[in-house]
Amino acid sequence: SGAFRFQISYDAQVAYGVSVEWMGALYGTDLDLSEGSPEPVRLTVYDATSDRTVLIGGASSLLISDVDAAAGTIWALEIVQIINESSLTYVPGPEPMNLIRFGLPPEAAGLQIDTSILGADVLQVDRGFALTASVPPGEYDIMFAYNFPYSGNETSFVKTLRYGASQVRVLASVDLVGLVVEELDEGKAKIGSREYKVYEGTNVPKETVLSVVLLGLPQASLIDRIGHRMKGMRFEYLAPIALGVMLAISLGFAVWKRRGTAVEVD
Repeated sequence: SGAFRFQISYDAQVAYGVSVEWMGALYGTDLDLSEGSPEPVRLTVYDATSDRTVLIGGASSLLISDVDAAAGTIWALEIVQIINESSLTYVPGPEPMNLIRFGLPPEAAGLQIDTSILGADVLQVDRGFALTASVPPGEYDIMFAYNFPYSGNETSFVKTLRYGASQVRVLASVDLVGLVVEELDEGKAKIGSREYKVYEGTNVPKETVLSVVLLGLPQASLIDRIGHRMKGMRFEYLAPIALGVMLAISLGFAVWKRRGTAVEVD
């Protein structure tokens, strides 16, 4: 009759949902089984398209969240909104360029991603990452955090708004690092007790490239660099290394004393 029935044993520690695949796209919803069988659930599916022009960018934010001078590392957080305003689900074609892609600064590491797009998997691509996911009509958020290295007191990287943005914002705390984004309008904002340098723009076209410049980056002292390296060392190596450092200091002190004595004799 085109129907089937099955039973499960409910577990309060388990999340439940129902999903279906249609024309290469995944659709689904969560189920609340805490009070027994739920009311009938209707899933709406759409015809598919591989035309990526149906995707546009909504709000996009980039926050420079922290700078670690000892490690020479900058931490960043981005939140990007992808919108499908059509009546078709976007299903990426076989070409890699059709995937939902985002760029990252050179040598970016520690990537963490969260998204509201159902069934999204992450692939590393040249200069960034991609999501292998279909995008039904609606609005979806992609949040990702990462870090990247720097040297010297100034660095820069480019950010490409592949899908454009209805609103874009780049910000950093004024007591953390200097910030310049020439393509956007400059301003300031206070969030909690901290003051932020903010660059904003609206109705930004697709493929717009932003040049993000970070100034006044802190420089680590020798003690900071040694401390950072020591943190990454295994415990069993610390005692011999500490002993070696103490011996080197003692040797240097002894040499200095002998030289001092020779000078006094002369």
